[in-house]
Amino acid sequence: SYYMTRIVPEFTYLRPAFDHTYPHRNQFFNVGYTRIISNQTLNELSFGWVRMHGEAGDPTPDAPNVSIAGGVNGFGVEFWHPIQFTQNNFEIKETLTTSRGRHNFRTGAEVRLSIDNSELHHWVRPNYEFQTPLESTQSTGILDFADDEAFSERRGVDPQTGLPTLAVGEDRRRESALFAQDTWKVRPNVTLNLGLRYEVFMSPKKVNRPFSGIILGQGATRQEQVRTARVGEISRLYETDWNNFGPRLGFAWDVK
Repeated sequence: SYYMTRIVPEFTYLRPAFDHTYPHRNQFFNVGYTRIISNQTLNELSFGWVRMHGEAGDPTPDAPNVSIAGGVNGFGVEFWHPIQFTQNNFEIKETLTTSRGRHNFRTGAEVRLSIDNSELHHWVRPNYEFQTPLESTQSTGILDFADDEAFSERRGVDPQTGLPTLAVGEDRRRESALFAQDTWKVRPNVTLNLGLRYEVFMSPKKVNRPFSGIILGQGATRQEQVRTARVGEISRLYETDWNNFGPRLGFAWDVK
């Protein structure tokens, strides 16, 4: 089966010059193959694919983002515009069902892969805030704006060159699972479900680039390590956990 949806949400502002659309296209595909091996054994194989794509331009690339405190409307589009992203998710699932006397066994495996490619212009344009300082009791946002005295300015730049940088996402995620289940009809009115599931969520990876994260500093306690921490490049967000076992126990009793 396959189907596709198209949606075109609109970003509207008080000032029409900043209005723009954010079109999305979502695609879904699924195919399955079922084989009857014998009167007691059934095999099921399925493949699924989900693709999401969206992009939004920037109608005013030369205009900064400005916010003004005191109930005054600022201007500018979202700080992460323009944006373009494409995400593909794949899944393969295999299930074998066998009946033996009072037992119905189900075993199988799953593999999932996520490929995320995106380009976001986080803080590429300057973002100015004109707001009331914490120690002040007066709303001076509009006065500071008129006087060109911003309370803060935010912009994403390369600390080595000072040039604007893009938030490029080339993330890859892999997950897999094994499972086994026994549905045991102990008596005509009593059924037990016994199962075990094992899953692995691999540490995410990026293509041709490292992650940015917090590198803990020296210290005997976690508080001391955080106090001396710094932001830098890291090879992985976390270590893969190989100890994800999930037992399952169910009980059904027909009192009639």
